[in-house]
Amino acid sequence: MNKSDRIKSEVSLREVAEAAGVAWDLKKSSPNKGDWWGPCPLHGENTASFHVVEKGGTGGFFKCFGCHEGGTVIDFTMKLHGLDFVSAVRRLAEEAGIAGELSEEKKREIETKRAQAKERSEREAARQAENGHRMALRLWQGSDIPNPNAIKARGRHLGGAILPQYLTARGVRLSVIGGVPGTLRVAPCLDHWDGGYDRNRPADYSGAAMIGAIGREKILGVHRTWITPTARARHQDGRKVEKQWIGRTGELMGQPCVLSPPSQAVVLGEGIETTLVAYSDLVSQGGVQWSAEAALSRGAITGPAQDKTQLWTPRPGVQEVLILGEGSSKNPREARELYEGAAARLRGLGLSVLLTVPHDRWDLDQDFADVSVVESLKG
Repeated sequence: MNKSDRIKSEVSLREVAEAAGVAWDLKKSSPNKGDWWGPCPLHGENTASFHVVEKGGTGGFFKCFGCHEGGTVIDFTMKLHGLDFVSAVRRLAEEAGIAGELSEEKKREIETKRAQAKERSEREAARQAENGHRMALRLWQGSDIPNPNAIKARGRHLGGAILPQYLTARGVRLSVIGGVPGTLRVAPCLDHWDGGYDRNRPADYSGAAMIGAIGREKILGVHRTWITPTARARHQDGRKVEKQWIGRTGELMGQPCVLSPPSQAVVLGEGIETTLVAYSDLVSQGGVQWSAEAALSRGAITGPAQDKTQLWTPRPGVQEVLILGEGSSKNPREARELYEGAAARLRGLGLSVLLTVPHDRWDLDQDFADVSVVESLKG
């Protein structure tokens, strides 16, 4: 095997990127799968469009969806430092000790540089987390408390009237759960960027957004869903405006949006709307013992994260969990196995767990905003 092939197979692209100052977005990344996302160091952006896949710990590939560069660790080094192929190979070989037997002094120098790069990366990740948290709190504090009696002006819903209308249109019975939960607010006009905020380009959408507080004891971040009075907001080409999180990166995954006062029995769903529909359905049928939390992503319920802090777990005192499963017409078997794995994990914590899916069908692309959870449980 020649030197360049050894570098491609033995050198960690992730570590080289970290040495270049990349701070990974741990909310978007899946470390256990070798899947990493962060801001691209090649064109100096702030959004996490730089993607590295490195399942074995070395031999990774990258692709930036902003500047469209991609390739191996050699390609990355060439682009980052403006080197030709031979110079990039020589540099990487030296740093990795592939060029030949290194002196003890050179080895210490390389280890020192790696340690310094890791420290810089960790500092940058902490800085980004704090900035995200400050932005989230600012957005939360500046958002409107929902008010179904708010006035309208020139066709625009003010004072939070749009959020009760949206939730009602989605099937939430607000009257039986005491109105819009206190963990939800509305930003009357919020800019949106696909992939996250990017000061180098204009927003691709602006409009009302439901703002959900993330965290039980304190707000770690906020979840944003762009809405209209009757449905999710869409781009001009018909695509739904993607939901986004912002907050203390690395601590958000596994943290819920709490939608009711706590109790010993919890309805757990992926999305805020789906969970509220099921929760209000149960309460309307006399299920007053239930509380509700939205995990905000399927991965927070089912994994595959092995880190327990990245998975939803109930607060102390919870004895029963009703998991709202969601099927998949493309891969129903995988969907079922993932949710059944989540149920087994929670049973392993000593909980009574009930798993339900619309119409008891894993091959349907439906959630409980489409059907009654009460009827599903009867079936």
